[in-house]
Amino acid sequence: MPTRADIVAAARECVGTPFHHQGRLLGVGLDCVGVVLHAARVAGVFPDELPNYGRSPNPKMMRATLEKYMDELFRSERLDGDVLWLRVRHDPQHLAILCDEGRSIIHSHAYKPIGRCVEQPLDAMWAERIEAVFRFRGIE
Repeated sequence: MPTRADIVAAARECVGTPFHHQGRLLGVGLDCVGVVLHAARVAGVFPDELPNYGRSPNPKMMRATLEKYMDELFRSERLDGDVLWLRVRHDPQHLAILCDEGRSIIHSHAYKPIGRCVEQPLDAMWAERIEAVFRFRGIE
């Protein structure tokens, strides 16, 4: 059975991969959904794609898909390997994987000066953007 450590290790494999909208190739191009899909695929707990994921993510569709494959938690219950659904420009449309005992996140940045998948501190700015926390089913 996959563990939280498996999810985090798979997400860390993505670090340094350039940002590419709807990118799904490790080392070539990933977006935030691609990072989560890679980690989940490695752990064997998620589908190969998030259906209906367009250029501007639809928060209702995104939530429905997250709820279909994951369990929503109280923010205080979050642990490494959980997925944070984050607001960007007022709407929840970004995903990150929690790691480093809840002190860091792994995600892919579209922001031009960064433009790649990074692991960075879960600072106050990112913490304020948390809309919801989801956990992969079947993870120990």
